[in-house]
Amino acid sequence: MLVCKVMNKLLLLLILFAFKAYPQAKTTFYNNHYKYPSIVHKKIDTVLLGQCFALEVTKYVDRGGRVSNRIKNINFTNKVVAYNSLRNYLSRYENHSLYQTGHEDKIDAWILKQNDNTVDPLKIFKTSFELNKGDLFRTFLTIYNSLYRNARWYKDMVTFESSYERMYSYFNKFVDIRGDLDDRNGGTGDHIGTWYRIWGMMAFYIYSTGYHFENKMEFSFMSGEDFEAKLEAAYDFSIAHAELAEQIKSYMKYAWWNNGNKWDEIDTRKTEFNKAGVKIASEFILSLYSTWNINLSIHQKACDRSEYIF
Repeated sequence: MLVCKVMNKLLLLLILFAFKAYPQAKTTFYNNHYKYPSIVHKKIDTVLLGQCFALEVTKYVDRGGRVSNRIKNINFTNKVVAYNSLRNYLSRYENHSLYQTGHEDKIDAWILKQNDNTVDPLKIFKTSFELNKGDLFRTFLTIYNSLYRNARWYKDMVTFESSYERMYSYFNKFVDIRGDLDDRNGGTGDHIGTWYRIWGMMAFYIYSTGYHFENKMEFSFMSGEDFEAKLEAAYDFSIAHAELAEQIKSYMKYAWWNNGNKWDEIDTRKTEFNKAGVKIASEFILSLYSTWNINLSIHQKACDRSEYIF
């Protein structure tokens, strides 16, 4: 944990230097043109949503332990790849095309076929899980990739052709998971950014457990002190990175004002949703392990009613 904090401080100093060196950089207010902002402040029940993900996965396994032919196996990844620069990628310092899973176009097509204001976290998880044939890491990474490239298609590191009209249409398919969006009177939240960031942190946590390197085909290995220690270490590591965004913002704001510019970053809940992504993924893995031994069906109605957003 101490190492994480020291590395984060060094990264913050580099960012501060970069802003002083390049005062021509610009920030902008969010302009999502979202049509369905809620007037009620919302939060995510990270425990329930993680359990809902686990419940969904168990539907692909019968009482005899046989996996549905709709997927290959339920495992951390079907193909071991060392994404050593995953943090840089999620921080937008790596070329976006290097991390594609090959299912992003299919996710996009599915999203665009949905009615406006209907796509919620559980629905898109189900779709990606099947497309990725039970590969948990790529289930989350595919969603992040799709949402990010549709949100930030105009960035230099993103090789994806789109338009503002398509972007607005795409993200109007998603429900409001915040209730404080800038698209309503008095709101300050970023609808588009929140949706892609939360999935990025889920993928980051799954990767940080280290189990994707094991390429295990079943979850019988998920027990004992080693299992618990790995999950705890991954949680601490991921939470430290989730908090990094708010720290970076404070340094950027300082450098920005010192260069005579107006700072217009207005979303004050970035860290909250970054951490929510980690907590959801953590609960998902813990619940997934427990579902082989206990029945979580008592939560099914709550999942069906999307009670994880309240």
